[in-house]
Formats: sequence, C-alpha cells, structure tokens
Amino acid sequence: MHHPSANDDVRIAPGHVEGSTLPFARAFFGSWKPVRRSLGYRLSLLASAAFMLMVPLMYLAAVAGVCWLAHWHFLHDTGLLQTHLRGRAALFPILLYVLPGLLALAIIVFMLQPLLALFAGDKPREGIELFPSQEPRLFAFVGMVCTTMGAPVPKKIYIDCEANAAAQLMGGGLGLLFPRGLALHIGMPLVAGMNATSLAAVLAHEFGHFSQGAGMRATGLLDRMSHWMAIAAYRRGSMDAMAQGLLRRGAYGLVLGVPLVLCIWVARLVMMGTFLLGFFIAQLMRRRMEFDADAHAANFVGSKAEVDSWPRLIAVSLAMQEADAKVAEHWKNRRLPIDMPAMVAAISHRQTPELKASIKKILESHNTGWKDSHPAIGQRIKHSMALNNPGIFRLDEPARNLFTNFEDASRSVSYAFFKQRVGEMITSATFVPWEEIFGGLKDQGQRATEADSYLGFEIPDSRPLWLELAELTPPDNPAKAWAKVKEVRVLLREAAPIAAAATDQLLAATTTLRHAEAAPVAFQVGLSTIPKDFGMSFRTRLDLPTAKSNADVDLATAASKIDPALDAARSRVTALLRLLAVRGVETRMPDASQLRARAQELLLAHQALRRSVETKRAVDVDLVRASLLASLMSEKSRREKCMTAIRPVADNVRDRLSQLRMDLGGVKSPFPGPDADASLGAAVAPATPGHRQFNEIFEAGVSAVKNFDQVSRAVVQELISIASRVEGALEASAKAEAAARKDQSPVRG
Repeated sequence: MHHPSANDDVRIAPGHVEGSTLPFARAFFGSWKPVRRSLGYRLSLLASAAFMLMVPLMYLAAVAGVCWLAHWHFLHDTGLLQTHLRGRAALFPILLYVLPGLLALAIIVFMLQPLLALFAGDKPREGIELFPSQEPRLFAFVGMVCTTMGAPVPKKIYIDCEANAAAQLMGGGLGLLFPRGLALHIGMPLVAGMNATSLAAVLAHEFGHFSQGAGMRATGLLDRMSHWMAIAAYRRGSMDAMAQGLLRRGAYGLVLGVPLVLCIWVARLVMMGTFLLGFFIAQLMRRRMEFDADAHAANFVGSKAEVDSWPRLIAVSLAMQEADAKVAEHWKNRRLPIDMPAMVAAISHRQTPELKASIKKILESHNTGWKDSHPAIGQRIKHSMALNNPGIFRLDEPARNLFTNFEDASRSVSYAFFKQRVGEMITSATFVPWEEIFGGLKDQGQRATEADSYLGFEIPDSRPLWLELAELTPPDNPAKAWAKVKEVRVLLREAAPIAAAATDQLLAATTTLRHAEAAPVAFQVGLSTIPKDFGMSFRTRLDLPTAKSNADVDLATAASKIDPALDAARSRVTALLRLLAVRGVETRMPDASQLRARAQELLLAHQALRRSVETKRAVDVDLVRASLLASLMSEKSRREKCMTAIRPVADNVRDRLSQLRMDLGGVKSPFPGPDADASLGAAVAPATPGHRQFNEIFEAGVSAVKNFDQVSRAVVQELISIASRVEGALEASAKAEAAARKDQSPVRG
C-alpha cells in the first residue's frame, strides 16, 4: 500500500474525459475501512428512540386519561342535574356538570396542537441545483467518494453562497418517516478558499452524515418535537386569550376562567419538561453524530489533513462576515461584487496576527455546553488526532478544479445570494469585479506575505510599525545609510523570532486591557458577573484590578520582546525609503520616480492615520461597552438603566466617527474606491449616522475600526514592499559593480 509523502504531488491529469472517475483514481491510495459506531453514538441513538417512543405514548396516555376522567364525571355526577333550585341559581350546578367536559376538550386541543404540525414541510436551504451535464467532474467526484465510503449518493446537489456545506433529508417532515433521498449543499466560498483535500475533508464529513440515516431521522424528529413543545410551552395563543377574557367577565367568567388557566398552566409545565428533555437528547445525539462524521472525514483524507482543514474553514467563515460588511457599505452606491466567493477567498488568505489569534482561540476551545449542537472544535480536533488515521485520499489541487465551470457557478450563486438580500432592488445594482469593492487593497494578501517574509515576523495591529518619516528626503550620507541597512538587517534577523513568539502574549494583554477599560459600564447598571460569552479574563468587579495589573505586566513583557524588532524594522524601512530619494538612484532603479511618488502618497496617509490612532482606539473600547450593554437589555429589570447608559456611549462613537472623518478628510486615500478622489476619512468612516440611531452608529463604528486597521496595515505593507524593492535593486547593482571591478582588475602572473 502506498502512502503519499509530503513531497508527493497528486494532480488532476489534463485532458481527461469529463464525468469519468479516472482523473481521481491517482488521488486514492489504500482501501476504505468502515467507521465503527462508538458506544456513545449507540447510546445516544437509543435514548433518542426511547424519547420518540415515550412522547407519543405520553400524549396518548394523557389524552386518554383526560377523556376517561371526563367520561367518569359525566357518568357519575348526574346528580348535579337534579337540582331543586329555580331561576338563575339553577344554572350553577348545570355549569359545574358541563364545565369539566369543556376543560377536557380545551386540554386535548392544547396538547394535540404541537403534533398537528409535527410533519409540516420545512423551509429548505435555498440554493442553485446542479446537474451532471453542467458539472460532470463534480458529480463524478461525489459519486466516487460516496461509493468508496459506502454512503448513499445524493440525489441532488445544490450550490450556494454560504461558508459551509450541509447534508439534508429530502421530503420535509414526511421525509423523516418515508425517506426520499439526500441532498448535498456546497458553499462556493469553501470551494474558492480551499484546496481539494481540505474540501474533500468537509464533504467526507457530510457523506459521513449521509451514512447516519437513523441518526438524521432521529434528530430531525426530535427537533420537530422539541420545537413544537417549545411553541406550546412558551407562546401565548388564542386559548390563553380566551382564558384571560373569561377572567374579566365577572363571577361566571371566574368559574370558567380560573380552572381553564390552571389546566393550561399544568399542561404548559408538561410541555416545558418535554421540550427540555427532548432538546437535551437531540443535542447529545447531534454531538455524537458530529464526532462520527469527523471520523469518516479522518478515514478518508487522514487525521492530519482533516485537522488541517479546520483553520481554512474558520478563516473562510470569518472572511464571509468581513466581506458581507464590506458589501453592505458599497450597497449605498448600488455596487455589488460579481463574484462573492472569490472575494471571500481573497479575504480569507489575508490573515492578520489578530485574526490568527482568533482562529487559534477557536481551534483550542474545549468548552462544550449542554445546549450546544456541535462539540467544541478543540475537542473535535483531539478526537480526530487520536484516531491517527493515514487516510486514503489526497489531491493537491485548488478545490475549484473539481468544477468544470467554476466561474459561472460562482457568479450564479453570487447573484442569487444578493437577490435574496435585496429582492427586486437588484435590478438597480451594478455588478463590478470584486477588486473594485476593495479598491487598491486587492493585492494586500500578497503584500502581507511579502512583508512577513521580509521582516521575519508579523506586525500586530495593536502595536503598529509607525515610521518617523513625513516626507522623502535623501540621507546626508547615502553610504552610511546603506551600511545602516545592513547593520539593522542582522539585528532584525536576531530579534524577529523573539518578537513572533511574543505576539500572542501581546494580543492577550491588549484585549484584557481593552475589556478592563470597558467593563465598569456593566457593573454600573447592576451586573455582578460578566457573562462567560464575552471571553473576558475576569468576571467580577473584584477580579478587575488583578486582571488589569497582570495584563499591564504581560503587555510590558511582550513589548520588551517585540519593540527591538519593530525598532530594527523601522530603521531598515526608513533608511531604504530615504535612499529612494537620492539623486541619481534612477540609474540603479528605472522605476524609482514612480516608486518615490507612490511612497510619498503612502507616507501622507501613514502620518494621518498615526495621528488618529487614539481616536480609533477609543471607538474600539466604546464598542465593547455597547456590546455589554446591548446584551443586558433583554432583562426587564436592567433595560432602563442600560438604555440610559448606552446613549452617551453611542454619542461618543458618533462624535469620534465624525472626528475621524474630519481628521483624515484632508488626505487622499492611497486606495481609492468607486470615487477616485475619495478622501482617507471617507475610506475609513464612510458615513456618520444620525443621533440616537444606535444600531447604525455601532455598525458604522465596527466598520470604521476594521477599515482603519485594514488601511493602516495596507499602507505599511506597501511601504515595506517598496523598501524591499529598493534594497533588492541596490544589492543587485552593488554585486554587478563588484563583478565589473573584478573583471577589469589586472591579471598577475
């Protein structure tokens, strides 16, 4: 059996027959070994089956019990009809005789109501259906993988603009009892942003779900039971309205209303208990199904490749959010990207230290709550690695190569995605290449990689590389400046690994200090403990001083390791940019004048951003405050206090956005968008919402912080790119001159 090494290169052979499995045969090695269902999976399925059997029996028993009690009452309490009372008083015993029957009917209707909709149709996930004639290569691949894994081949394949893939039972509610096949949904951003092996891991996971026929039907039924139990338990309907109406109609109304309210209350408690039990079992079953599907993926591509697919999957998901926000900004000009998946893929490859830290945090998460439908990713990774499976498949190609007409498919899902968002207004939209949405930032991913390689470490947004250079002026002594470049290059080579190792500590300390600055607003409105969802390193007011003190120490420690590398990088880049201004440099760099003009434009923006960095930081802290307050507004006891506290926060954000627009407005953006003359202020803070428009203000604040960091990063990276080109040209020129001198030196005999 051959196992591919790291140097093996498995590729799709050119000129293959569309729709055949031959192109993929070389990507397979070894033979498929079926995944054994774990004990936890089997026990969860057993619990699901028991619950699904228990609920109908419980309902039938409850309904039968109510009917029997009503029948017993009508049969044995006929004495109430033999009254000697006269007039209106005679109606009272008759009412007591009839009332239990009415209550029994109300209870039966109330309890059967959820079951009436148990098998109602679902709203399916929307997507564009593909056909073998359109994408023979994809259908051939899916068929081959399913056959290899022993999973049912999907009857339909859909594509959409989501950043995930999904397996779905066809046929809605009735499909749970009478299976009509499975449908596979593929998110095109995944295809655009992953290689074929990583996408195969995602699809193999879904095909693993395909093999979980009983589990998928069980969780589907459990979901429906729990959903309708929750509706019956928590939603107030016509029965409640009738009971409340009776309570307001005097003595006779109370006679009917009070028992009805009590009966509904008891039935609602039963529904609540049923909902919670069913929900717990469904989530437990679903988590076991995820582990089982992960095992299928590990069996197919190997444990290592399956684990390696997670960072890409998370990066694409986060990039989808950023792309969505960017598109929303440009919608005011009725401009939409013609290829949304390509845009998402480009963003996903442009990773900052902050984004990498977020991905790392998600990957290392091991906290799974009882309400979670999926296990924590850290647990899933640990489970896959424990399998230590070599896998049977690897295809070192872009995932888009699995499609015959990828670009057409990608553009189709983009149009469908935006039409779903804006409806008929899409007729007023102008579709443009996605690069125009990002303006000059389209090359940022490549520049980021070049900058990291050039410096030897990634510059975090929380500690930027600010250059002490407002305009390009030549150095007094170019030779000394060149010698300085060589000197700091050695220093940077030594300091860069230390700086890279300290980045995580810096980011954690910076985040804690930002949280510590924002947290008091939550304590001021009466919150005693900050929810765990916010991921803060402290929870109470008493923990705050210690957390802040520790973060200050960590920040100082990390800064002492990062600053030497930043200083060396600053000296190196500054010296090279100034050498670009030396007279006669054009003889060594033909494009020196164009680079000099571009560098000067970037430096103007760089200095303007540097002057505004504190304003941006203040907006960032206010956004944390707003997030805390917004999360507390659902509690009635704190709503008024939160509203009072959030108003000045919103006003601060709005004022600072206006200040950003004003401070940066006099500088031309080096990365113009649709308006070629757009200012840097408009690029960072496109709009300033009106007073008290809280949602719009905070959305604009989030966008401004992201734009500020993005533009700052792009400016520095392009300046580094220019410095790198200067250094390369000067080194090449020096080598050429040295070689020429050597050739011209006299030969001694």
